[in-house]
Amino acid sequence: MNRESLQGRVAVVTGASSGIGAAVARALAHEGAHVALAARRRDMLAEVRAGLERQGGEVRTLIVPTDVTDRRQVKSLVARTEEELGPVDVLVNCAGVMYYTMMKNLHEDDWEQTVDVLCKGMLNCVGAVLKGMLDRGRGHIVTISSDAGRKVFPGLAVYSGGKFFV
Repeated sequence: MNRESLQGRVAVVTGASSGIGAAVARALAHEGAHVALAARRRDMLAEVRAGLERQGGEVRTLIVPTDVTDRRQVKSLVARTEEELGPVDVLVNCAGVMYYTMMKNLHEDDWEQTVDVLCKGMLNCVGAVLKGMLDRGRGHIVTISSDAGRKVFPGLAVYSGGKFFV
């Protein structure tokens, strides 16, 4: 198996404050990647970072509170990452929201937030790293979806649509 080392590579993980995003950040750091942790909750990012620092090694981390629905914040995340850690080699889109509600409840603000985070947020992140990766002729973008993107579950229609988009 031809496995490229992540040692010294730079990764940006969105949704890194908990769940899958935090687990991905831990795995990347364990493999030697420098990791920029991005999410809205600074306090949770600090907890994840503390756990990464306990792993030891030469891994550098960066906390950048970021709302992926705000294109300017995402571009700032990438600029700061490149300034402090180096060019982004890996982007992992894990930012997400999941509101469980039946459509008849008309939680339209939740619907909009779901589409903004899952769809627009992912596109904002891809757009922020793509040019640099293309210019360097290398890079990896991973976007986390869900089985809900293949099958609609009751109460998750908008979430399922967003994950299908992903």
